[in-house]
Amino acid sequence: MKKKIKKISRLRRFNNILTIIVAALALYLIVWPFIPKADFWWKSTTHSNPPLVTSVIKSKPGAVQPPKDNMLVIPSLHLQETIYDGYPYTALSKGVWHSSQGSTPDKGSNTVIAGHRFTYHGFQRGGAAFYNLDKLKSGDQIVVFWHGVRYDYQVSRNFVVQPTQLSIEDPTVKPQLTLYTCTPLWTSTDRLIITAELVSKEGAS
Repeated sequence: MKKKIKKISRLRRFNNILTIIVAALALYLIVWPFIPKADFWWKSTTHSNPPLVTSVIKSKPGAVQPPKDNMLVIPSLHLQETIYDGYPYTALSKGVWHSSQGSTPDKGSNTVIAGHRFTYHGFQRGGAAFYNLDKLKSGDQIVVFWHGVRYDYQVSRNFVVQPTQLSIEDPTVKPQLTLYTCTPLWTSTDRLIITAELVSKEGAS
């Protein structure tokens, strides 16, 4: 009888633990996709920005110390992300990815950078780098620090294409920055494209 009671007690304990795990997983799946939205709201409300974003907003031209890594800064989105080259899957899990099919800021033409809209592996490590990319509008500032040189761009277009429309990476006559991510939010049906024109350059050639 005692053995039977102990067995029932162990089963109940196991069921309780399993219930807690399932509940926690369900809560994670439901809540986590909205964390980047809450993070954006909080930064907008408190005017809280990453250090490099704050420097870009408050400093005079030429006064920002270039970071040692290549960086993408979008002040209106409170965004500061390291730009990675190499294998897309690995790069996108850490920040934003510079497509080798495009150019680079120092060479002019079309520099192409991609980022995740949302993944469950963590929005602070590239998992939701471009979560709020749809909020960019014409005239917004985008800054790229590339090998110690600062390139300032101004958003010119915001549009959507199908994933097969690879012409977004084609060379351009004028220096251009192209950002893209999946859309609608939480899907990979189409691609949201932001194009921006180069307006100034600061630093060593």
